[in-house]
Amino acid sequence: EDMYTLATNKILEPYGKTFPMPLKVKMMGRKAIESAQLLIDELKIPDLTAEEYLTKREAIQEDLWPLSDYMPGVPALLDHLFKSKVPSAVA
Repeated sequence: EDMYTLATNKILEPYGKTFPMPLKVKMMGRKAIESAQLLIDELKIPDLTAEEYLTKREAIQEDLWPLSDYMPGVPALLDHLFKSKVPSAVA
């Protein structure tokens, strides 16, 4: 979730806006295009379309994903699964 927030804040920076947590919560669980439009409407950014926002966010996230770290406990879990010969993967 941090990567989504970082990417969104980077997109909003030129507009002098930030991504408030109550809006993030309001966007959760919706389709991407619906969430994007909600963001644009709530923050009143008329010169950014939902499609443009999603394209920009995806590009920024491509740079951010390699910097992400495991969630707490995941390395120990993977080690246990590996030692137990349980096939596993992390996404």
